[in-house]
Amino acid sequence: MEKVSFVMHEMEYGGGEVTSVVFPPMLPLRHENFEDYKKLANDCFYKMRKELDIRPYDGHCFSLAPFEELSLNTYLLLEGSAIIAAVSITDTHIENVFVRPDRQGRGLGRMMTSFALAYMQARDAQNIKLTVAKWNKAAIGLYESMGFKITKTSLIKGENRLIDGQWQFNFVAAEGLHIR
Repeated sequence: MEKVSFVMHEMEYGGGEVTSVVFPPMLPLRHENFEDYKKLANDCFYKMRKELDIRPYDGHCFSLAPFEELSLNTYLLLEGSAIIAAVSITDTHIENVFVRPDRQGRGLGRMMTSFALAYMQARDAQNIKLTVAKWNKAAIGLYESMGFKITKTSLIKGENRLIDGQWQFNFVAAEGLHIR
């Protein structure tokens, strides 16, 4: 067992209503997209997991819920049949915003976050939040530019365990942050 710790920020939206953005069609996550979704999540979060020593680096993303839960609140941006970006939305939280690595830096993360904000605002969500690793300076800068402010900083503690020859990360303490 290896002990791991890293810092996460909770950020809350303090910007205005998202109204003037035109979004391309966003499709809900479906069974036929689920394996591609998991692979893209793993590809997108690989570098962070490796640098923060969250194992497995290239395995199933620890934060992914089962399909039945994700399919209720996850939206995809497709190019042809390929997923290029995704976002999950709960009543009060934006989760798992990610963009295919070769498409990053083109405004798609901003678009997916704006889509989530507009979606939540249309449902009268209050106190919209997200969590982001302090390590992810680019995402923090994006969210701050969109009107999010850091409201809480917490030390996350976890354990990497080798079980039956496979690494598994388990949260030990998340200090009240909304993290899976």
